[in-house]
Amino acid sequence: MSGRTLGAIFLVVVPIVLVCWSISMHISKRVKIIDILSHPEDYDGAEVLIDGWYCGWKIPSNLPGPALSGPPVTRSDWIIADETAWIYVVARGQWTKGIKYGDKIIVYATVMTKHKNGTIIPYLYPLAISY
Repeated sequence: MSGRTLGAIFLVVVPIVLVCWSISMHISKRVKIIDILSHPEDYDGAEVLIDGWYCGWKIPSNLPGPALSGPPVTRSDWIIADETAWIYVVARGQWTKGIKYGDKIIVYATVMTKHKNGTIIPYLYPLAISY
């Protein structure tokens, strides 16, 4: 095999390996929202992957959520829910344009926390969104 062929193979294989490794790392960080709400100090600063449903600004009445009376950062912050609970996601530009209430969504985010009246309140700062 020539050096040129080996170089071409290297240029193709290495990115594929890196992408697969990256995906496997993300998959291993899948968490349920209730786990973040139950132990916010354990998740503060952690990057997580949440599978859920887009709720816009409507708080799901049948699920637990953070002890927060409103969005944590901006009035445009929105909600993601899974089968266990709901949590706010910081609004960042047009990321949710075209998504409708109840649409399936995957959010890769950093868990952030706010301290209010002695309570740690978690929320998500999105790094990537897929729907």
